[in-house]
Amino acid sequence: VAASNLKEHDKALLKSICTRSLAGNVIVKTTETISKKTTLCIVPVETNSGDSNIRACMRTLKVMKSALVGIPIVSTDWLRSCENGKRVLQPRNYVRSLPTKEMEIENSGDLDYSVAKLAASWYTQSKAPVLPFQTIHVYLCGRYSPDKRKNIQDLLKTGGAKIISKAQEVSSRLKSMVTSNKSSSIASSCRIVILCGDSGGPLPSSLQRDLKAVLDGEQHRPSPKAVTVVDSQWVIESVACAKPMPSKFFEPAFNKDLWKLSI
Repeated sequence: VAASNLKEHDKALLKSICTRSLAGNVIVKTTETISKKTTLCIVPVETNSGDSNIRACMRTLKVMKSALVGIPIVSTDWLRSCENGKRVLQPRNYVRSLPTKEMEIENSGDLDYSVAKLAASWYTQSKAPVLPFQTIHVYLCGRYSPDKRKNIQDLLKTGGAKIISKAQEVSSRLKSMVTSNKSSSIASSCRIVILCGDSGGPLPSSLQRDLKAVLDGEQHRPSPKAVTVVDSQWVIESVACAKPMPSKFFEPAFNKDLWKLSI
């Protein structure tokens, strides 16, 4: 099992459960990484979320990755149930949603049952689950802290995205969109997201030119656009909602002119 952001008494309870054999000779082991061997993720939940739409208290990397790969997420109540029953019990309730601090997203209803939707997709389509970033190619620009860049890339890849590492490749894909004049159909089958970091300068002039050529051609087309320019928070909120969110919520610290064109 993986555990995230537990209080001290819950950490002690988990450690106690891990140090002894329970009924059926079942042994619980903890892990710091989410992998195919992980069977549960334990996280505190909001006390007022009810039984039908239980919501985690926070969105740590462990929790978000667990949601993306279909690992059941449970509250700390499961620990107490196992302790009281002296055995590893089948969880009765599961986390079904993740939180947000963005009121517009909170009020949109997109967060509701997002974890449950991902779990259902893995259950019914285990070989080809519907993930939030599939068919999306992402280019990271600007400056990120080393840990933030690593975590963002980890979530993107786990969520089905392809990472583009070179501006030249982005330009090549953009030129293909323009010359083929198929950006409207590409928007639904293969999108490009320019993900802006915490700070940074302008993109290479040739890439800016190619981006504007596609974005100008999409001004009167409905969302989602074939090209999107957003702040890196877009990744976190899209995982929380189990789908790529509209760019209007994620104005970047730079490249604002391109962001406005992509709304």
